[in-house]
Amino acid sequence: MSNSEDERDLGREVHERLSKVSPELLSEFLYKRGVHVVKCLMCGSEDIGIPQTQELIVYPAGSGTKVYVDYVRVESAGPNYSIMKYQYRLICRNCGFISNLAVWPVLTWIEEEKESRDGK
Repeated sequence: MSNSEDERDLGREVHERLSKVSPELLSEFLYKRGVHVVKCLMCGSEDIGIPQTQELIVYPAGSGTKVYVDYVRVESAGPNYSIMKYQYRLICRNCGFISNLAVWPVLTWIEEEKESRDGK
């Protein structure tokens, strides 16, 4: 396999992991961490938007959609496809202030929850 193929595979793997995080799972994660209401750090508004992505998935027998929390990549030192380089944005609809939430604790929690449910 060439380096570019390896890079594509790593990119697909990271995307697959990150696209597991639905808005409901992010909300559950925050709630279980004591964040019962998300508020703007600047103005205190509770009117917060969290960007989402919806993908159309086509199967031989039909199609479906998948909704997940949109993520952004932060340019920093380290491996290109480390989940430490990704964040979720929480955008205040009142004043426009943007808060960032690291992906890795959310994703780690989701993957550990799935493992414990699956009995691994």
